[in-house]
Amino acid sequence: EQDVSTGVPAHVPCVDQPLTSEILGDEVQPFSLDEEFDYENVALTPKFSFEEIETIKESSNQKGKDTNLDWGPHY
Repeated sequence: EQDVSTGVPAHVPCVDQPLTSEILGDEVQPFSLDEEFDYENVALTPKFSFEEIETIKESSNQKGKDTNLDWGPHY
């Protein structure tokens, strides 16, 4: 278990960000960084919980042991 600092507030952009669907082509969109936000000390959070990682590992192990040649979905 990692200690995650809760002293760093989550960053909320000051400028309205366009939705992904509004950005067309390869045009570079202007942006600015928040001068008050400490980008060097951001508390990172894991993408998956411990339980999700265990489920993924178990699923991966099952697929490796699966000798069923049926190519349909496995539930």
